[in-house]
Amino acid sequence: MTRLVKSPLGIVALVALVAMGSWATITLVRAVVPSSIFEIDGDIDQDDDSNPATDDWLNNNCANPDASHADTKTGAVPDPFGVSIYTGGGSKDAIDIPSWKYKNGAVPTKDEIVNSYAARYGNVIVLGGERESNDGSSNIGAWFFQNPITLGTASGGGGAPFVGDHKNGDLLVLAEFTIGGTVSDIRVLMWVASPLGGLCPNGLPCPAPAPDGNGKLADITASATDAEGASNASPVSIPGTCSEWQYEDNHGVQQIINTNAFFEVGIDLGQLGLGNVCFASFLLETRSSHEISAVLKDFSLTNFEACEIDCAKSVAPATICEGSSAVYTISAVNPAGADLTATVVDDIYGNICMPATDGDPCTTSGVACPFLLEGNDTRTCKLTVTPGAGTYDNHITVSGTVAGGSGGPDPKVCTAHLVVNPNPTVTIDSLLACTFTPAFTLHSNPTGGTAPFIFLWNTGDTTQNITKTATGTYTVRATDANGCFDDASRTVGYCSD
Repeated sequence: MTRLVKSPLGIVALVALVAMGSWATITLVRAVVPSSIFEIDGDIDQDDDSNPATDDWLNNNCANPDASHADTKTGAVPDPFGVSIYTGGGSKDAIDIPSWKYKNGAVPTKDEIVNSYAARYGNVIVLGGERESNDGSSNIGAWFFQNPITLGTASGGGGAPFVGDHKNGDLLVLAEFTIGGTVSDIRVLMWVASPLGGLCPNGLPCPAPAPDGNGKLADITASATDAEGASNASPVSIPGTCSEWQYEDNHGVQQIINTNAFFEVGIDLGQLGLGNVCFASFLLETRSSHEISAVLKDFSLTNFEACEIDCAKSVAPATICEGSSAVYTISAVNPAGADLTATVVDDIYGNICMPATDGDPCTTSGVACPFLLEGNDTRTCKLTVTPGAGTYDNHITVSGTVAGGSGGPDPKVCTAHLVVNPNPTVTIDSLLACTFTPAFTLHSNPTGGTAPFIFLWNTGDTTQNITKTATGTYTVRATDANGCFDDASRTVGYCSD
């Protein structure tokens, strides 16, 4: 059967109630109506004075309005005209990403994306965008990928590839804007074919693919009972103070989005059992129809959440003698997703300041030293230390927030193990008067360090004690089992040493 859900502007969301097997057994958190957090009302301005905590797109896409409350936001991501459209028969939502192709070119103006944007508020994800023209109906799709998805370079004819792979639990939202863009049907699907029959997020069995899902996409719309969508019932103006968000329609009119050229959708991930899932990439697309098998047209792809931050810490040499130096190599890694503003804190040496040139020496500071850590990038520096004797399990904590936004991945801790062995102390023990018989014996006495010891005198002798007859200065080096050493000298033949 079907269920009709009324959206804020009378836009109808068609939610198909389908049998979903084991997926329906998920214990879900309390539902959150997206519009209780974000205004899904067909405009871009926060205009609910009774609930100032709610945001709208001006909060997320512009710097001047009140600060956004989003955990993660993309801002307005422009898709220039004539750039990045789908090409090739393998570019379908129900076909895996490595088969997708793109090229530069144009699509009908009603399918031409001008900007895309998305944001996350706890379990709620909202997405939106604008078309260049509102002529005729249009269909949109929005992918939220757990793995980072990027664009490759062409290696021959037929377009350039997308780079990356699906992961079970990737989310596809389809919204249909018909009758000039005034009606929206929302459908929510999940990728379940990587591998087919494998597990989905939280270790649960994936739901069965939908009959029209090509064996790869499951329809989970039945759980998305609070999904909402809206388009603009009247023209929407982007303020002139918002230089970050630029719009121009197919007639050259700037900063005024025509009726039904703007659209937005909100979904509660908690209802889908995906509240704890991180999505590294966001893609908005226009499509030929509402069917899963529709021809894909224009798209806009960007990083979304910073799903992971990583680190590495090593030390060389890992064992030294007291008074010697060791070099820590410290790395902060952003393996995927959005750019991060990162910090590194060492539990012994304090805040680590990354150099301008990667791999150069670190500096340390009593205050935080934030730096830009771009997606799929690593920043590394080297810290030279000369610690006292002891064993050091030295930790760094790498943290990050989304650059230009808020929220971020859990901090990561990395450890390096350094052993600083104490040096031995050696003395030369012999009571000698100003005069002595022709032969005398010098005794070297090592203390501390780690036995056994190796002895080397300046005479070339390698015994612990030596017997000599000539006056002069005698020096011995005692080296312990760890290679640590100490030197001692004794002058013989004078009334004073």
